[in-house]
Amino acid sequence: MNKLFSFILFIISLKSFAYRINIYTDQVNPKKAQEVIKSFKSTYPFNQFQIEYKITKVTPKELKCGSSYGIDRLVTCETTAIRKASLKSLDDQVFIIKDSSKYGGSGGSIPIITTAADSRGLIHEYMHTLGFADEYCYSKSEAVIYCDPNDPSVNSVLIKPKKIYNGDLDARNLHSGKIPWYKRIKSTTVITNGQGKYLGTNLSRTAPAPLNNTNSPSILGSLIGLYKGKTCDNAEPKVSTWHPGDEQNIMLDLSYGLGLANEKILFQILAAKGIKKIPKQKVNSAPSINNSFRDQMSKDPSNDD
Repeated sequence: MNKLFSFILFIISLKSFAYRINIYTDQVNPKKAQEVIKSFKSTYPFNQFQIEYKITKVTPKELKCGSSYGIDRLVTCETTAIRKASLKSLDDQVFIIKDSSKYGGSGGSIPIITTAADSRGLIHEYMHTLGFADEYCYSKSEAVIYCDPNDPSVNSVLIKPKKIYNGDLDARNLHSGKIPWYKRIKSTTVITNGQGKYLGTNLSRTAPAPLNNTNSPSILGSLIGLYKGKTCDNAEPKVSTWHPGDEQNIMLDLSYGLGLANEKILFQILAAKGIKKIPKQKVNSAPSINNSFRDQMSKDPSNDD
């Protein structure tokens, strides 16, 4: 019995080395899914982990997608059947790509984009799934939904600052418990300006973060601190948004990189999932494609590659 148990654990360990992402799409030619995979494989730090990508074709009826909360670009889909299929195929994460000429997407437990969106849109949406918040300015109606001071994220927190602080230590004592990334802020990096009078490592955000397609963290980037953003400027009552990095990044605009601060936070999140790093000489294999969602539903997971 002990030998059998050990053998079972050995087999499980063989399947646990890679993190599987299954992309469900109703696009006849899964071109957008292939573009998404390419984007992930060429973006640090995703390209540092053993992630296996798989594509499963579905029909539009099986996705049942539409807009939510009165926001046209906020696309959501019916995912009950897909979740069941995902459990059968032992997926770790599911993405959905809806074939549509309308730009849109959403985060949540299953990130979604339409084929009209940039392939990097799924990086943005998956970062939502992993706890990141938007960094662009919400409209007044969106701010009502998303600007909750009691709901901080790994890259964003709402803090109404005092008019005047009595030095950096005063600001730290008052706000450290509210800042999710506070332990990453070095003691030598101030979270105030104006000789400790005003909150914020810097008064405003600087240049866009460049795309990082290397195997190392960004060469240039701000120290992790407390940088003022604009996400909830339209909220009522008005409240200030703060971020760990100074660079404008992918959570603000899909054409930007992740930014050094977000790279560091994301790397830690992926490592915490137990995903092993890619050996230096390993070459990523091409994704497999399932031609039928119904085939996957009836497939024996023990035969899944």
